[in-house]
Amino acid sequence: MNPSKDFLNKISQHSVIFYIFAMIIQLDESNEKTIQMGGDCLVDSHCPLHNYMYLAIHTSCPELLVDKATRYASEATGMQIHIGRLSLSFPLDLVVHETQVIDRQDTILDVNKLTVKIQLMPLFKKQVELDGFELKNASVNTAQLMEGMLLKGKLGDCFIESHGVDLTPETAIVNTIRLKDADLSLCLADTTAADTTQTPPPFWKIRLDKVDLSNVAFALEMPLDSMDMQLRVGKASVRDGLIDLHNAAYTIGTFNLTDGQASYNSGNSPLADEGFDPAHIAVSNIQIGIDSIYYAGNDIRASIRQLELKERSGLQVLSTEGHLVSNSKTISIPSLQLKTENSYLDFQALADWSATTPGQDGSMSGRLMAEIGKNDLFKFIPGLPEEFRQRFPSSPLQIRAGVDGNLNRLELTSLSISQPEAFRMEAHGTVDLPLDSLKRQGEFTLAAHTQNMKFLQALTGDLLVPAGTSLNGLIKLEGNLLDADFKLAKDSGNVNLLARYDLAKEAYQTKLDIHELDLHAFLPKDSLFTLTASLDAEGQGFDFFSPKTSLQAGFRLVHLQYATRILSGIELDAGLKQSRAQANFKATDHLMAISAQLEALLHPKEIEATLNTDVQRLDWQGLNLMASLSRLLRISASA
Repeated sequence: MNPSKDFLNKISQHSVIFYIFAMIIQLDESNEKTIQMGGDCLVDSHCPLHNYMYLAIHTSCPELLVDKATRYASEATGMQIHIGRLSLSFPLDLVVHETQVIDRQDTILDVNKLTVKIQLMPLFKKQVELDGFELKNASVNTAQLMEGMLLKGKLGDCFIESHGVDLTPETAIVNTIRLKDADLSLCLADTTAADTTQTPPPFWKIRLDKVDLSNVAFALEMPLDSMDMQLRVGKASVRDGLIDLHNAAYTIGTFNLTDGQASYNSGNSPLADEGFDPAHIAVSNIQIGIDSIYYAGNDIRASIRQLELKERSGLQVLSTEGHLVSNSKTISIPSLQLKTENSYLDFQALADWSATTPGQDGSMSGRLMAEIGKNDLFKFIPGLPEEFRQRFPSSPLQIRAGVDGNLNRLELTSLSISQPEAFRMEAHGTVDLPLDSLKRQGEFTLAAHTQNMKFLQALTGDLLVPAGTSLNGLIKLEGNLLDADFKLAKDSGNVNLLARYDLAKEAYQTKLDIHELDLHAFLPKDSLFTLTASLDAEGQGFDFFSPKTSLQAGFRLVHLQYATRILSGIELDAGLKQSRAQANFKATDHLMAISAQLEALLHPKEIEATLNTDVQRLDWQGLNLMASLSRLLRISASA
């Protein structure tokens, strides 16, 4: 029996109106209730399809239904809702023009055109065949609608096509999603507490066949944290995606992005004039290609086929390739290779998830091999003199590093930093319980050797690190105690340093011994030659105006050749306790016999000092200062 034309006409005119109306009033199928519309009919919320058929047949005027639906929604939400006009066609094709939602004079939502096309017959089987959902020229501004959050922006064109939505067993196939000319911003004021209510996850599985974005921008601002970020996508696409909401698992076959831009700003510091500024990052020309993406908790997989970008500082990544594999036990980066015009980086890592938990037996290991060109290096060390940049070796800085272990014991298996024909530095060591400030123990060794370091003179002036200088060191860590033993050697001269520092108390001890060090090799333009001297110091604190700071130090000059003269027998002892400083100077050799005493009271706003000197002998002629004095000279002074 064929349906009458009358029946079909009423279906054609009113079917989609009820569909939109039902969405607006959000019928709750868990409660038994009816809705009366102007006395014309009763709607049973237990059978939405029956309601749809009932209203489609018995409602005589679509304008009346739109009026009642918008009035009901306005009363329920407390907002003013307006629909300009709509067009209907059989079976469920709806075009709505000029929709507005206004809340307290703020336009929350403004949609120029909304088109919905749904097939009718699959609805009887609890299936939805969406031939098209299209939104054109929409704007949103949540204003005060959500406390602590503001979402606003514009959307030029959004289109969704979905064939295969099955309400039982909650599966959906989304064939096409297109988003074009969108610009959205989200401001989080952090004034609301997080919703900790736990709800069971839905069982929906959604397959995404094709997603395309074009000219889409998103901005996030967090003013209380002084942080903001922006992302702009020229073109992006997702293919073969799957969303499993119940298992929180997400799959993407391929992801591509071209002509992207991104920026990140943190804090209130001004933008650096040059170089890479980690507080103000801006990248452009972003090209990304990632295959076989999977994320489900600790189960993660991704294959990076392409990553290119250019940072504001001028740093440009030309290519990136790598893989990420993770399961419930381990996370692995079998390979990650990054190239710029001047640099190359190769990184490998493998770690158990438990390796980051103290007391667990999981392990981790990482290997890094990098060659950093000087043009890239100076982008991370800005502000260096142009002369230094020009004289710095053109060969890449070579870095090799390896780390093994866990939070119970970490081992630096190797670390080498070298600049060919300039210097080489190597280090290795271990540390136990690195996060326990009381029980941690560690030991590291360091060895460095120099070759041609003349490029440093652009920074150090007349000071030179001569070729053939070696530095060897041993660093020990026990709780908060840090011990260091360093030896610097050049030819037959050497410098030995023993030091201890308490990280908790800011207490220190140091002993420095210099033995026959040729200063002329380090200061070739000066007339300083062989030096033998020693320095001992012990104290606590570094604020010399604080009464809690204490210091006891002693210096001995045994031998110093200055031009043709020899200085020796010079002693200096100094102390500081409870803001009172004392210093005693004594110089006794064949050229002079001088002593001096200094007493001072140190306050943040005032310094009181008294200086007494006693010159018993001073050979001005031997010092090439003036003719020799034939009599003793005694000077006393106070200030």
